Amino acid sequence: MQIELILLSAGITILSFNLLVVSLLTYKKFRNIKLLFISCVFLLFFIRGVIFSYDALMGKSIDLFSLMYLLVFDLVILVLLYLTSLKR
Repeated sequence: MQIELILLSAGITILSFNLLVVSLLTYKKFRNIKLLFISCVFLLFFIRGVIFSYDALMGKSIDLFSLMYLLVFDLVILVLLYLTSLKR
């Protein structure tokens, strides 16, 4: 079970980093503020993945304190996605 958790968290971290790079390159090309919000979302997913991967590699179980931070990250991600979906 532990190896699957490590592989899953590493995969999510790598995917979110790749999507962050693509979204930043797209923002650089088009200069659309919505693309900047999306880049922030992928940055948060990347940070969340790094934290989760670190915890998985160190063999730490997710405690209530870590879970609280992950839930706050999820809330910020959802708010940014909502702001991106608003029409002007």
